[in-house]
Amino acid sequence: AGWSGLYCVTISVGTIRFRRPILVGHQVELIARIVYTGTTSMHVLVQVRSGDTKGGEMLETNHCIISFVALDAEGNTAAVPGWVPLTEEDQFLQAYAIKTKAFSQQVEQDMLDFYQEHQQ
Repeated sequence: AGWSGLYCVTISVGTIRFRRPILVGHQVELIARIVYTGTTSMHVLVQVRSGDTKGGEMLETNHCIISFVALDAEGNTAAVPGWVPLTEEDQFLQAYAIKTKAFSQQVEQDMLDFYQEHQQ
């Protein structure tokens, strides 16, 4: 909601990748940043890192992309400000978000088709 200034709803949590466990007693930090915007949607990369509280290196344990849609006061989708990638990393993450969005949409359609085929 901070980026759009509007009420936002979660539409998907995708591409969750678990790289390593979070050990008991370790410090955990979450870093979230916008990596892509559509007309009414925002796609946020959430990276989770953990490390020993006694000064150990913080290592990425997992990450995911969470997609949100902005809503106006009547509950209709509303336009969000565009996000522009400024660095090579930003460009890579934007491409990653676009790719995962397309992948998620394809999986959703495949599952709908499968479900409909087996309901008859």
